[in-house]
Amino acid sequence: MVANLNGDVIRIGGRSTWVRTNEFIVKPVINWTATGRQVRFTLPVGVSYRPDPEQVRQVLLDVARVHPDGIDSPGPT
Repeated sequence: MVANLNGDVIRIGGRSTWVRTNEFIVKPVINWTATGRQVRFTLPVGVSYRPDPEQVRQVLLDVARVHPDGIDSPGPT
């Protein structure tokens, strides 16, 4: 719920979220445009059961930290 408007989130992207509701027809629409270029992504990763999960996590974080498009603050989690 945002500003007393209810709806169903139908898509979440890196820079936008789509919400479907009937209330937009009878109430004002609030359009918040993201002006910053920083976005955070969640990437699901599948691995076999053999490797140590903490080692896999550490490798992924190390790769994210040295990626040229990454930022230092906030860093990857």
